[in-house]
Parts: sequence; structure tokens; C-alpha cells
Amino acid sequence: MLSSTRDPCHRLSRETFGLLCLLASAALFSIMAFFVQKASKHLPSTELVCIRAVFQGGLTLFGMSILPAKSDAQGSKGRALIKFPFGGTPEIRRVVLARGAVGGFGFVVYYYTMSALPLGDAVALVSLKSILTVICGWLFLGEALKPTHLIAAFSSVTGAMLIARPTFLFGVDEDWHGAALQKARPLGYFTAMLGACCGTAVFLLIRRSGKLGVHTLQLMISWAMFGIMFSVLFGKFLCGPGRLMGDIDGGEWRLLDSKEVWWDVFAVCILGSGAHFFMNYAVRIAPAGLSSIVKSSEMVWAYIWQVLLFHQVPSGLTVVGVLMICGSLVTIAVQKMFDEKSMAAMSAGEGTRLVEGNREKEYTTGDEEEVDVEMHEHRIIETGSNYEGMRPAGSGSSLTALLS
Repeated sequence: MLSSTRDPCHRLSRETFGLLCLLASAALFSIMAFFVQKASKHLPSTELVCIRAVFQGGLTLFGMSILPAKSDAQGSKGRALIKFPFGGTPEIRRVVLARGAVGGFGFVVYYYTMSALPLGDAVALVSLKSILTVICGWLFLGEALKPTHLIAAFSSVTGAMLIARPTFLFGVDEDWHGAALQKARPLGYFTAMLGACCGTAVFLLIRRSGKLGVHTLQLMISWAMFGIMFSVLFGKFLCGPGRLMGDIDGGEWRLLDSKEVWWDVFAVCILGSGAHFFMNYAVRIAPAGLSSIVKSSEMVWAYIWQVLLFHQVPSGLTVVGVLMICGSLVTIAVQKMFDEKSMAAMSAGEGTRLVEGNREKEYTTGDEEEVDVEMHEHRIIETGSNYEGMRPAGSGSSLTALLS
């Protein structure tokens, strides 16, 4: 009976497995970021996102063409998912399309923020989505809000700020912030907060879709569609010399000019699609608030790779920030272990009470049956006694047959 709630690993609850998948997603995203940095030197970031969205959309459509819907919520049960790419009911389609639209818009906001603010300011403000998601998950999805969740969220955000060292908290450091201060624009602080809200909305929509029974591939195709749409809008019409947002995206779109760049782009597509699959799958089955905190481990993974692969020595503040994010993850893990032990104890107690209740019912039923038999025999005997005075001679065999 426990296998239905401990899927797909019998030793882990469904939510815990989802959080582990999200941890794997964060690791893949952090590796992808390295190849994004390399590829972005040769082509605009919006073009890179468009290529990745096309690649992911192609893989997703192939998967949807061979995988059947498991329920009517995903389409027509037993038929290929591609027949109903955004779900089987109007409510589900609204949620799936909203997830893609908010994710695509958040992408535009994110890239503008990164171009308009120093990197530390942008990362610190966007990281506020962890706290927002914990609170909004409680308000709109009815998720549990425990003191440990708030402690983990604040620890995660504080760690991110120590790593990013935003100017509004740590002042200006020319060696750290460099020329980024020269291009800082006040609008970037607004778009940073807007980006945090978009990130929160994405987690809530994915979690909501999971409760409605949406397939992971339906969420991925929605993002791919809007990712292509917004990257083209952003890269071809809004950004560039003389355009509305200026030349903030690294120039015009162009063809790739070397095999090395092609391999970098291919790595971005593979790692990004895998990370995106794990993220959408995980947030469907795990609480949105906890998922957003675990997602912040991307910064921890990034610094692990920098130390192990690139032999860069982090500063003291960076080490403290990484430890605080790790502390938030440990807090979540300990809370989950405690919750699962409590649930297991409650389940065992309910099972014991159920067995005892069945036994009592059996005993009670047995006693009642004995009483019923005795009363039935007593009524028969009384009936026989009354009948004895009235029956005609020779009819004793009828009473004998009745009693037998």
C-alpha cells in the first residue's frame, strides 16, 4: 500500500524524491551556465535561448508523439499526448499556457535586469523569489508554512546576497563590480523585483498543474513555444542599435562561425533541456516553497565547479554565503525527515487502530449472532409451546422438523 505514496523510490516519499530531482536540476543548470558564458561570446543571448527552445521543443514533440496520456486531464486517455499538447480541459490549458507565458516574460525581464544592473544587485534581488514563493505557496496553494521553512528561505536569500555582494548593502567595490556600475539604470531595480515575482508565479503554476494531473512534457512544450516567441520579440524587435531597449543583447543575430561554438551551443541545449525536465517534473510533485529554496543551490554548485574545475579561490564572504545556502538545504532535509517519521508513525498507529477496530467488530458481531440465535430458539420454543395446546393429534413431527 505504501508504494502508491512512495513513487518512484520505495524508500523516499514522493515529495522528497521531487526535491532530489530539483537538486539534480540545479546542478545541471550550473554546468549549463559555464557553456552559456562561452557561447555568449560569439552570439546574442536571445539567439542562444531561441536555439535551445527550438531544440527542447523538438525533443518534447517527439516524446509527446510516442507517450500516451495517462488520464483525461492530460488529453484523451490512451491517445498520444501530442493530440492535446496543453492538456485535456480548459482549466488545465489555462494553467499550462500561463506557465509558458509567465516563464517567457520572466526571461525577457531577467535578461534586461542582468544588462541594466551590476550582477550582484541583479542576483540578490531576483533571489528574493525564495521568500515570496514560500509565502505565496501558503496563501494560494494551502502549503504548510513552518518556522523552519521561513528560516531556510531567509538563510538562502542571505547566502545569495553574501555571494553576490550587492552595492545597496556592501557599497561599491571597483574590483568586484567593475564597469557594470557605468550602465546601471534605475528601471533595472524594478525589473529585478518583477523578475522575482515571475519566478514565484512559475513555481506556483507548475505546482498547481501537478495537482491537476498535467504531464511534464506539456509544461515543457508550453515553455518552448513562448521561449521562441519572446526570444524573437526581444532579440529581433526590441533590442539592437536604435531600437526600444537599445543594444543590450550583444549585437544582431548571426550564424555560428566555428565548430567549437556549435559544441558549446549543443551542450547548452542538452544540459538545459535535461535540467528543465527535472525542474518541471520536480515542482509538480514537491511543495513550491521548498522547491524554490532548493533551486537556489545553483549558486552553491556554481562555486563548487569554480573551485574544483577552475581552481578559483572564493572570498570569505562567498564561503559564508555558500554555507548559509547549504544550511538552508540541511534545514529542509531535517524537517522532511522529521515530517516523514511523524507520518509513518501516524500511519502505523492508524493501521493498528484499524486492525483492533475490525477485531472488536468481529467479536461484537459474533456475540450479537449468538444472542440472535438464542432469542430465535427461545421464540421457536415458545411458539412450539403455544402451538402444542392447539395442534391436532399426530402433528408433533412438524415441531420436530422446525426445531431441526
